[in-house]
Amino acid sequence: MPVREQLVETQAAPADVREQPHGTMRSDADGRQRPRARRDVIDDPPLPPPTAIRGLYRRIGTTIALAGAALIGGLMWYYGGICSLDYLGDTFAVIATFIRDTTWWQHWWIPLVISAVEIFLWPRRERRWAIFLLRLILWLAVMAFDVFTTGRGLLAIIQPQIMIADATHARWLSVGLSGSIGVAFAYLPEKIARWVLSDLWNLWLAPLWRWLRRSRPQPETQSV
Repeated sequence: MPVREQLVETQAAPADVREQPHGTMRSDADGRQRPRARRDVIDDPPLPPPTAIRGLYRRIGTTIALAGAALIGGLMWYYGGICSLDYLGDTFAVIATFIRDTTWWQHWWIPLVISAVEIFLWPRRERRWAIFLLRLILWLAVMAFDVFTTGRGLLAIIQPQIMIADATHARWLSVGLSGSIGVAFAYLPEKIARWVLSDLWNLWLAPLWRWLRRSRPQPETQSV
């Protein structure tokens, strides 16, 4: 076919065929291009954006992980509280009688007080020198008591597991392990609790609070 006839045939093609976007044309047996049939997607429901799906997935996964961390911290705090109550009951007969004759919620305030001191009595921003020293001494005393009582309770569990022929080495090794784990049990539960509560607030409650504040109707300002 001459070049002039090819140009004339191309210019005479229908407008709907020439203006189809790339990838929507198909060729027939005679070489002529026909528009592809397009799928009707008008009735399909709109999907949420990928960023929203990833954000919800991250929130749910982080919440589950924080729940696991809270469970571990709670078990550590519970065992430390049992060790503290056992030591006080073994040392003071009055406290032993009080623990034996009362329900659990009447004597578990002792571990709660210990945790409150360890969380809030650390003199992080105290500028008064005398108050700083007083709070530091009280914090160190309560922390030392918590570490000692927890290590004492762990010693009875760890010492039978140390299978060493030398009794002296086995004794010191069990004491070292009990003391190290006691430090972790005394220090970590409060830190885990603050971290979990802070992250849960930032994940769920803070966005909800901001949404409630934005959705609250604003009072109309009256012009003077």
